[in-house]
Amino acid sequence: MAVCTIPYALSFLLTLIGESAAVDIDKVAIMLKIAVLVVLPLAVGMLLKLFLSSPYNRSGHKINIINQVLIIFIVWIAMSETRSMLVSSVFTVGVIVGMVFVFHGLLLLSAWCFIRISGRERGKMESILFMGGQKTLPLSIILQMSLFPQYGIALLVCVLHHIAHLMMDGYLVERLKPK
Repeated sequence: MAVCTIPYALSFLLTLIGESAAVDIDKVAIMLKIAVLVVLPLAVGMLLKLFLSSPYNRSGHKINIINQVLIIFIVWIAMSETRSMLVSSVFTVGVIVGMVFVFHGLLLLSAWCFIRISGRERGKMESILFMGGQKTLPLSIILQMSLFPQYGIALLVCVLHHIAHLMMDGYLVERLKPK
């Protein structure tokens, strides 16, 4: 769904802030970029896991560790790109941190309301809670750098949001563990 909805959501959000004329969005090009950079590697990984299930079962934990290291590496690279903004504007960083915590909190609250309304039980509710608010930092960075390179602060928002997301969800994981 993200492949098809992100270009339209971006256009809509830019219209809300009055920036739609400043940035021309080629929706088909964005859809293709997301498909190639996100969906294709995901599909290849799922196929490899399916056809190579035996080797994966033997070394799956190592692959998961590599995955986590790569995610941390992506966050580090993005943080390096935003270093000058982090250092030069402490007030702006504070405002952004507050906004991303509130935003992610609203995503979690929305997911929690959906869980309560739908009557999901433990085991399924955690998936809804955490996957409902998942963001992909690499996708955010790709879109920001290719569509809005003039808005460097947007990269900072992406990175800080990802960090806040990891912190809040990490806290919730510990709180939701069965005792």
